[in-house]
Amino acid sequence: MSQFVYGIDLPKHSFSIHGEDHQGKVLMHKTITRSKVLSTFAIIPPAIITVKVYGASHYWARELAKLGHTPKIMASNYVAPFRTGPKNDLNDAVAICTTVTLSFQALHSDQTCTMLAEFGIIEGVKPSTKLLLRSQILFPHYELTLLLH
Repeated sequence: MSQFVYGIDLPKHSFSIHGEDHQGKVLMHKTITRSKVLSTFAIIPPAIITVKVYGASHYWARELAKLGHTPKIMASNYVAPFRTGPKNDLNDAVAICTTVTLSFQALHSDQTCTMLAEFGIIEGVKPSTKLLLRSQILFPHYELTLLLH
């Protein structure tokens, strides 16, 4: 098992990161922009990286795994009991880091996420609504944004 553990609060333009070693010493406690996530973790030794479930968590987990890290995806409801201060992104990152001993979701491949989006759409709704629902499921997964004018 890795000696380093990081928790990331993902679903924003800026990501809050908290990292600790096996003795609880803080290695990192900061917020970075989305564009710097991979470059930041590329220079960090292999670690366990815990992320909270949201639309693109499987995308980020796969990208972090490519860098040699061990990603773990946790359910959102586990964060609140471990938060030690007021609700904010950095405190959530600390709580996510703390939850590393809990059970986690399996990492989904691109094909699995696409399949889940296809089968997750309720039958009997208008085609335009189906398209909107699929885009809401798939766009965050692939880190895409839809600009509506």
